[in-house]
Amino acid sequence: MSEDQKPAPIVFISYSHDSEEHKKWVRDLATSLRNIGIDVILDQWEIGPGDDLPKFMEQSVQRALRVIMVCSEQYVRKVDDGKGGAGYEAMVVTGELVQDLGTRKFIPIIRQAGEKPILPACVSTRYFVDFSSDESFDDKLEDLARAIQEAPRFEKPPLGTNPFTAPVPTAEIGANASLQSEVVSEPYQIYELALSYANAGNFAKWHELIHFEKSKAATAMLQWKTENQHRFPGLKKELPAYFLPAVATHCGLFAAVFAAIDSTDDRFHNQLSLMDWIRKPKGWEQSGPTLWVALPELVLFTYQALLGALALSRQRPELAYSLAVTPIAERHSGRDTQPLFKQFNFTGWPDSLDHDCTLGWVFLQMSAKEWQWLWKLFGSEEDVIAALVAYYLFLNTVDFISAAKARKDEETELRELNPPLFLNQSDEDVRIRAQSLFFGISNFIGEMFEENGIKSESLPELWKLWIKNCAAWLGAVYHESGSRYFTGIPHRELPTMLFRGPIKRFIE
Repeated sequence: MSEDQKPAPIVFISYSHDSEEHKKWVRDLATSLRNIGIDVILDQWEIGPGDDLPKFMEQSVQRALRVIMVCSEQYVRKVDDGKGGAGYEAMVVTGELVQDLGTRKFIPIIRQAGEKPILPACVSTRYFVDFSSDESFDDKLEDLARAIQEAPRFEKPPLGTNPFTAPVPTAEIGANASLQSEVVSEPYQIYELALSYANAGNFAKWHELIHFEKSKAATAMLQWKTENQHRFPGLKKELPAYFLPAVATHCGLFAAVFAAIDSTDDRFHNQLSLMDWIRKPKGWEQSGPTLWVALPELVLFTYQALLGALALSRQRPELAYSLAVTPIAERHSGRDTQPLFKQFNFTGWPDSLDHDCTLGWVFLQMSAKEWQWLWKLFGSEEDVIAALVAYYLFLNTVDFISAAKARKDEETELRELNPPLFLNQSDEDVRIRAQSLFFGISNFIGEMFEENGIKSESLPELWKLWIKNCAAWLGAVYHESGSRYFTGIPHRELPTMLFRGPIKRFIE
């Protein structure tokens, strides 16, 4: 993509299926928008039998730059009633969702027969485009397109200089202007640029940057494959170093997304929908050796690990939780979904690393060492690794809750672990830092236990069984006695940390 070429803005059309005539009108509107360079997500073009409609709606809203709300009378009633969770009703956004994501993202358009237009309460004070009259369709289409493209009919004139103050030196003006206009390539520069857009609430510029980085990453990884697929390593232990440059093609994209997480504007914080794009990049071959076919899954493994680590380093357990339970379609079926923490390929056993969790941890440690731009976000190489360990302790805790709820009775053993425990190659200082990060979210963990029916009186015994499972797992994976690992598991004393009782303040 050239510097002057901008990606087409993506919009999602939310509407109610009032009638076949209304559906055709919406389809014609979408076609007209596409004819003038606006990419449209429309259920009539993209939904087929067996598809998950609520998930389609959720992902489409997250992916789109703007959401067009086609406000027929029936649509308004459904939004105000909060109906939007099942079947084709999922095409109707809820008022709660509008409030969560910010109303500027949503453009209401009127398609009604009455003289006085009505709008959903969540956008009742917003400017709308009235498409009720077919005779003015072309004019209203231009108004809508200009709003999406951020191309007003009348340009705001440039601000003149204050004649009553001393002029700013020309050299200084030029230096400051170039900061925003230059093409940045170093990941931390991309992070800073993305952060400036997000903090300013500039969705258009931020989405433009994300689309550019996605395109750049996909192209670069395909190029890397072309240049390296005939120079395959001879030893299994060489796989992490071999594939690290391939995954590094996504560092700019990672940096831009991490900036959204750090933004002061919480509308940018949910960046989970990117995972579907990462694992299925455009143009990637789905046939051939598994090590190559599964390379996008290695990118996803890295992304989720670093995103979860960033969440723990920022004491954002709600983000780590949302990441852990995000449903992802299994590779072979393409339909069946499982939460992330139950998917081996994405959390610890990437097929491009020969389905070996030890190599997975080597790969993450190598990333922490080689990608020094991460040090500016976390503090140091050791801080990156400690945050990774803390995130996997959190995944392990989520996995425990799932195992405890699935236990049939007190005589039944807890099932084995899903995500791995990345501990054996971490030094004591890293474990202490990881433990501190993990116990910093103990209140959130306690709430998770309570909300999932794990009572404080039953937790100690259940947790003891789980830690035994963890120690046995570590022993089996690393071919040593499980007892060697028992005391070295950082969250072993979790129940004690959660239920210390009232603090007594005696001073002698």
